[in-house]
Amino acid sequence: SEQVEIQAQFDVRILFINAYRYRHENTEHWRHGCLTRIDSQTDDNGERMQVLGSAADDGFSLTTSGGSSLLENDCIRTFSYWNADLLQERRLLNSQTGEFVAVRVEEGGPDTVRFGATEIPAKRYTLVLDDGRIDLWYAQADGRWLALESPTQKGRTVRYEPVDLPPPASTDRLLALD
Repeated sequence: SEQVEIQAQFDVRILFINAYRYRHENTEHWRHGCLTRIDSQTDDNGERMQVLGSAADDGFSLTTSGGSSLLENDCIRTFSYWNADLLQERRLLNSQTGEFVAVRVEEGGPDTVRFGATEIPAKRYTLVLDDGRIDLWYAQADGRWLALESPTQKGRTVRYEPVDLPPPASTDRLLALD
C-alpha cells in the first residue's frame, strides 16, 4: 500500500490586492495501482469542497460536498500524473470535486523535455476532457513523469514539473507507455 500526499497553494495578486486564492490538501492511499482511500479538502477562492472515499466490496464509496455515491468500478484512479497507468483509463476521479470525469487519451508522439541542463527524450500524451485538455510528458527510456501543461480559461498556460527528477517508473508503468 502506498500513501501519496498532495498540497497545492497559490495566490494571484494584482497591484498588491489578493485577487484569487487556492488551497488544496489531499491524501490518497493506493494498492496495486488502484485508489483505496481518499481524503481531500479544497478552498477555491472561498468555495470549499471536500472529497472522502474508500474502496468497498461493490465499488468505491464516495462522499463529497454534493452528497454520497457509489462508483461501480473495480479500479478507481485520480488525475495522478506521476502514474502513467492513468493513460489506460477512460474515467478519472477529480480529487478536488469528486466528479468521475470522462477522458480520452491522444498520443502526441516523441518530444523532448528540458530538466535543468539535461534534455530528456519524452513521449507526449493529451488527456481530452469535456472542458479542456491536459498535455503530459513521460520519459521514453523509463516512463517517469516529466511535465504537465494545460490552458486556463483566460488563455494562459499552466505548467507543472517535478521539483526533482522522479525515480524510474515500475515495469508496469513502462508497459502503459508502449
